[in-house]
Amino acid sequence: MNLLVLSLFAVLSSVLPGSSAVIPGLTGNPDSLSGEARVIVNDGLLSVEKQNFRLWGDVRLQADAGVFFGAPDFCNRPYEGGENPNHIGNGIILRRARVAVKSLLYGKWFAMVEAEISANPELIYAFAAYKGIPYLTLKGGLTDEDFSMQQNASFHNMTFLERSMSLTLAPSIHVGFDAQYARDWFFAGAGVFGPEMATHDQVESVAANNALGRDEGLSWTGKIAFRPLYDHKDAALHIGAAFSRRDPKLSSGAGYKAVRYSSRNATAINTKKYLDTGIIKDVDHENAWIAEVAGFWKGFYFENAYIARGASLENGLGHQWARGFYSQASYLLFGSRPKFDYDEDQQAGVDFGSNKGDVELAARFDWCDFNTAAFKGGACKAITLGVNWYPTHNVKLMVNWTYNDNDPFANGAGEYTSGDTGVDYNMLAMRLQVRF
Repeated sequence: MNLLVLSLFAVLSSVLPGSSAVIPGLTGNPDSLSGEARVIVNDGLLSVEKQNFRLWGDVRLQADAGVFFGAPDFCNRPYEGGENPNHIGNGIILRRARVAVKSLLYGKWFAMVEAEISANPELIYAFAAYKGIPYLTLKGGLTDEDFSMQQNASFHNMTFLERSMSLTLAPSIHVGFDAQYARDWFFAGAGVFGPEMATHDQVESVAANNALGRDEGLSWTGKIAFRPLYDHKDAALHIGAAFSRRDPKLSSGAGYKAVRYSSRNATAINTKKYLDTGIIKDVDHENAWIAEVAGFWKGFYFENAYIARGASLENGLGHQWARGFYSQASYLLFGSRPKFDYDEDQQAGVDFGSNKGDVELAARFDWCDFNTAAFKGGACKAITLGVNWYPTHNVKLMVNWTYNDNDPFANGAGEYTSGDTGVDYNMLAMRLQVRF
């Protein structure tokens, strides 16, 4: 019954942005959301608040379309009078459909669950955090590793349709425990992590490996960052570095004591992973590190990072390093400025200067090299130009043009024909994004 009342007031209060409604007479446990609760709709996002309790959430949708051109051997279906086995198909996809629910309890405990509900349902986040100690956050569950600021930033805040290719080397969301200290100009984070949220194949792999008595591989990840302009409203500067030492994981899709470094060319429509080392076996452990510099001044934002990840092998082949680099910049034309989340140490979208939205121009250079000492996984250089239009706080329209320059070794571990110069092609893609 309480849920029905909350829903009714949510609908009524969402008629006008920034509106609120009081829900009187809800009774029950005094430590629950009872008594007078306030439903607040701000920028189209709903939250329910009472005393030290807050419950809120959002739904985020992204629909993408893309066409590929400029390389006759790969982007035209007919090829020398017949079908082209290396054809890159145009397409329209639902890139993401996410639902997230968040809660603040007693003013000190934070919890979050987020799930993908599209054709491939997946649990993305499921963790709890304690924030009762000043400047310190303690987290446990399925959560981010403190490594890459762009990898950890929410996807709806991304400047381009996809993150940099090189960030496929970055540790991301795993089950574990993490501690963060964030105060003014300094940030530090450290944690120990186990598996990712396993797919069906990975579940079977874990079950088989557990039958042999193998331990789940752990990873130890730490990061420090300096933010000397923390007290400036119109400017920010982030200088950070992170390191991760990673044991082989039972949940690895490559198999036990094996890894595989692979990446698409910054698109989810063309799913061919030209960059691919194939399975690298006999892995003792992996090391990964990143150095990054980012910041903004008024409407101008920049971000640069160099990342490397390598597998130490037991078969005498030594350390196999894959590496990458990206540099990007953007500018908001009509008075808005980027936002920076100093608690989580990441870029956090746009602070709009008016209710009229804004237009953002962006450019990125992206480089990946998966040609290790013993495995030729290919290399790629990509240039992307983008235009983002924010008609409202909740809606975002994006257009990206990308030129991908793959080397001859970028052939999907032998699955595709790359020719003498590699698969080089253009992509023109767009996205409609809605958050409510």
